[in-house]
Amino acid sequence: MMYVQPGTANSSFVLKSVGHQNFPALDFLRGIAAICVVLYHFSSRVEFYGLFYHAYLAVDFFFCLSGFVLFNAYYRSINSRRLEFGDFLSMRLIRFMPLVVFGNLLAAGIDLFRPGAFGFSQHLQDIVVTFVLGCLLMPTLFRTTLEDTTYPLNGPVWSLFFELFANILFFFMARSRHCVVLLSVATVLSCLFLAYYVFKTGDLHFGPHVDYFAVGFLRVTASFCFGALLNYLRYDFIRINKWLAVLIFLLTVIMPKIHALPISSAYDFAIVMVVYPGIILASSNGADRRTDRIQTLFGNISFPVYTIHYALVRVIGTLVRGLHFGPEINLLIAFVCTACIALAGYGLFYYYDVPARAALKKALLPKPHVA
Repeated sequence: MMYVQPGTANSSFVLKSVGHQNFPALDFLRGIAAICVVLYHFSSRVEFYGLFYHAYLAVDFFFCLSGFVLFNAYYRSINSRRLEFGDFLSMRLIRFMPLVVFGNLLAAGIDLFRPGAFGFSQHLQDIVVTFVLGCLLMPTLFRTTLEDTTYPLNGPVWSLFFELFANILFFFMARSRHCVVLLSVATVLSCLFLAYYVFKTGDLHFGPHVDYFAVGFLRVTASFCFGALLNYLRYDFIRINKWLAVLIFLLTVIMPKIHALPISSAYDFAIVMVVYPGIILASSNGADRRTDRIQTLFGNISFPVYTIHYALVRVIGTLVRGLHFGPEINLLIAFVCTACIALAGYGLFYYYDVPARAALKKALLPKPHVA
């Protein structure tokens, strides 16, 4: 996901380019997508299976959106050699790390008291090791006493690992005179190879688990590079209202599980490579570019919600299952708790994330930078 550096500690955050172009509708969509991910993770935890079943595709929406905005924000300064790699990487890490560390601390504290059939010393050792790896955005590719995923403490961090990879790849592409050609080749080749794995397995769920973890590189490259190309092309005649964009996005993620493998494969691939790029392009060209409070709010809470929700969903899900409510009550609890997590994300953004990034930016980036 792409987030723009703050101008001041109290500034409102919107997606901006070097030309100060705003994309408020994309901020809004980013927040909606993050909330859908929370509800998706709640579905299995509160035994209401199938709720927002295809919300795992929101990650691909984030990847495509990131490519679109990163090209808009950084291409000129990178291509003209005004922005060096060290400064670029520092800005990206400053964007990610405060909330990544906070989310991992929260998850470690919760998992420390998780009951299970294992020795405490081994469990504590696994928590410490996976916490350090997670804070470095490095995957855990061996079995532990924690969840069987590549980021056992805070599962969604897997996408940030691939996001950082795509950011670095973009920098070196943007340095070249043939940036657009490189982006085009990367998009086409990654799409072709990705299509092979999608139609082999039936969906696009690559990255969170050790199996097919490496395919995550194809997944992020396809969406990210396509998003960057969209910003270069920018066909202004394609426009939709933000509410229509939200409706289309919601329809894609609430689609129930498709049991026929070829149809399921085609659905995932079409949504990621056609529908989501179309939504991003058309929303960026929306006639109403005013930044209202709702759009800004959703954009601000999206990353905090994404990085802290998983640990909270796990502990809430455990409590709910123990109370043996019916599915209707469980569903209500999921929506109420999602609203509470969004509220927590709001507070975390203003009282932790913004001050932390401002301090890091002041310490590590003494010169003014486009961000």
